[in-house]
Amino acid sequence: MDFLKSTVKQEIFSTALYLLLGIFFVVKPDLALSTIAMVISIGTLIIGVAKIALYFREKTYEGIQQNGLVSGLVITFVALYFLIRSEVLGSLIGFLLGFIIILAGITQFQSALDLKHFHVNTWLATLISSIIMIILGIISLLFPFATEKALIFVSGIFILVCAVFKIASILLLMYGTHLVKRTVAEANAMDVTDSAVIVPESSSSASERGKENQN
Repeated sequence: MDFLKSTVKQEIFSTALYLLLGIFFVVKPDLALSTIAMVISIGTLIIGVAKIALYFREKTYEGIQQNGLVSGLVITFVALYFLIRSEVLGSLIGFLLGFIIILAGITQFQSALDLKHFHVNTWLATLISSIIMIILGIISLLFPFATEKALIFVSGIFILVCAVFKIASILLLMYGTHLVKRTVAEANAMDVTDSAVIVPESSSSASERGKENQN
């Protein structure tokens, strides 16, 4: 039960992110493209600067043959290049989104297998939705569009479609959780009923044996 509750919470959180991201991509594709490029560039720049700083903070030369300084400089220059030429990075974002959708589909595929292991009836619907997500991700990778704006827009539609499937998966999972709870409650009720039936029989037998001993 704890596993099912945890799975439902994770699915709700990820679905909310999918909805927000998909709506943002569809309504503001230009802003979404520039925002993603900026976030990736700044994140890459932070990694490069951190690697350079860690190299100069080393007080020993045990790792002198490591390429921390070189890799840090390369990462920093690449990040600066992407900050200046954001359109170059923008052309790669569509492929990145495709990989993200595929990874999300694989994660949901694993959740479907876990549900099947726990004999939850909704595992098949979750499995189907995960396969559809993987297919959508592959489509976004294999069929690039004319402009980055169109790519972001269509990627937003794909993400919204994935969010709809995830919502359906959540509803089915909640229904499956309800069925499991009801089954457990019925099993506990049957145990209590059996105990209530057994106790009077043993008490009456004991009283009869007591009367016989008195006689």
